[in-house]
Amino acid sequence: MDGAHWGNFLTLFRIPEGARPVRREGLLLVFVSGRKVLRAVRAGYGPIPAQDIDWHGRGTPLAPIRKRHHASRVVVFEEDALPRLFGGAESLLGHDQDLVQQVMNILRAARLQLGDGIWVDPPVWFLGLLPTYEVIQRTFDRVLPDGRSFVLYVMDEATGKPWSSLILSKSRGDVTLLTSHLAIADEVTLGRTWRRDYKHVLTAVRDRIAPPHAAIFLSLEAARRVFHGPWGSLVREMARRHAVVDPAPAVLLGILGGTMALGALGWLDRLRGGA
Repeated sequence: MDGAHWGNFLTLFRIPEGARPVRREGLLLVFVSGRKVLRAVRAGYGPIPAQDIDWHGRGTPLAPIRKRHHASRVVVFEEDALPRLFGGAESLLGHDQDLVQQVMNILRAARLQLGDGIWVDPPVWFLGLLPTYEVIQRTFDRVLPDGRSFVLYVMDEATGKPWSSLILSKSRGDVTLLTSHLAIADEVTLGRTWRRDYKHVLTAVRDRIAPPHAAIFLSLEAARRVFHGPWGSLVREMARRHAVVDPAPAVLLGILGGTMALGALGWLDRLRGGA
């Protein structure tokens, strides 16, 4: 694994300075016992005096608390809620479950306690739409079948060299290999003609790792626009030849075509959060 490539990839998730206003809101956590506030803390701010939380026991409206403290979401826990949550989650967990299945079961345990020891405002609406683990696995198998690989390259146009790269392959339902351009660098050299020469990467990955099922190559500036731009940015970058998606399986094209629908869901969540 190329450490520099991995580090560069992680920086793509960082919001560029000045790209958007800094959000002052944060998650507000309140721990209570009956009508008494034991502790309150807001992410990005710190502890809040208990007497500043207008809590009067079960049935207390949370929206005024959230708005007074400029929080994006407020979560109130009864004193015994977390032990009950962890106990409920443990009853759903098994040693043979992978991380995704365990996380889904923890979310299901949390959903059972909403309104009974755990209160949230705005409501976490997606908890009511939790898919089964089997649905998630089947979807993942369609996106990346066993015995195939996925390739992502971010190219630095200034130097003509790969700025970041990820190559992964899957077998028996799980990702079993994560590597980078180092795995094929002795055979493939990419430069400013990467829009044409990317096929050499696909050939090397096929021969050394597994046949590529989907591959995305894009410039660094295009990658930043995709990561921090509106839904559908990748499609626009493809049209401008700042990105190449090849191979592009039908399921990937469906995902790209559905980015507007995902954007609508994000807008709906923000709308509910501002209610």
